Amino acid sequence: MIHLPQASDGRSGDLMRQKAAQLLGAGFINPFVFPEEQSHPWSVNESQKIDCPLMRLWDMKSGSQPSEDDRMLSRSPNQPLDTAKVRMESLATHLDHSIWEPTPYISFTKSASAIEDLAARRSMKRGNQTLTVINPAARLKVGLPVLDVATEMDHYRIPDPYNKGMRYYIDHYVCLWEVTGVEIIGHYEWEELFNTANWYEEVILPAWNKSNRDLEILHASTFDMSTIMENLPVVSNSIETDAKSSEASDVYPEHDDLAYDSDTESDDEVEEANQDDVIRMRRALISWQHRDHTILRYFTRDR
Repeated sequence: MIHLPQASDGRSGDLMRQKAAQLLGAGFINPFVFPEEQSHPWSVNESQKIDCPLMRLWDMKSGSQPSEDDRMLSRSPNQPLDTAKVRMESLATHLDHSIWEPTPYISFTKSASAIEDLAARRSMKRGNQTLTVINPAARLKVGLPVLDVATEMDHYRIPDPYNKGMRYYIDHYVCLWEVTGVEIIGHYEWEELFNTANWYEEVILPAWNKSNRDLEILHASTFDMSTIMENLPVVSNSIETDAKSSEASDVYPEHDDLAYDSDTESDDEVEEANQDDVIRMRRALISWQHRDHTILRYFTRDR
């Protein structure tokens, strides 16, 4: 099941980036205050690229459960993260499961073995488990950050609350504020999924690879056509009149003294050819746009 409707809408991505920038304090200007985002960015950047799917195991007692439109909200989806103090304290709170306070983070892992261990601990006490898988590449295209927990714990000197030598935080990632439907690769009932011996290699990775292919096709088909249109030459509204004038000049030539080579086009013919090329290009662009809409309808329907 692939969900890509929001990725196809550039405005949704722009709104997400604006929200992230505001909550991170990226646009904050104060000569007396040095924003944390300038010294240690949490906004989307090259370092946040993750070349694998991210997974979250959840049940009816878990927070951040997917809604009908596959939107997953943290317990504090609008909390600013603009200072070092609030980042350090909120992340430390999130990582200590004995503290039940809302935070702006949703936890994921890239480790299949970590999912299996967590499922074994939970299943006897909390019933059926669901595995949600997201594509971090789609998340970055939307403009929302994803953080490596171990790296951030090291940067902000957050101690391991369980004194396990960071065992629980290796391969642990957090998504800030929310997960949008565009990022969701699929939801899998754990009991059914676990019946597949190599569930990660045979189910999750192929779904992730397909998601990446869909993203590439979608990205290729939604480039900004308006930029090309704006740079095309302006076609005169009086093309038909110009053409008639050209035909008349052939009948009543005004410059009989100009030598004309039969292998060389006249100025009028060159102009007509240029105009014809522009018209053909515009028609092709319109055709491409119709093709894009068809592709978008194909990739944005639930599958």
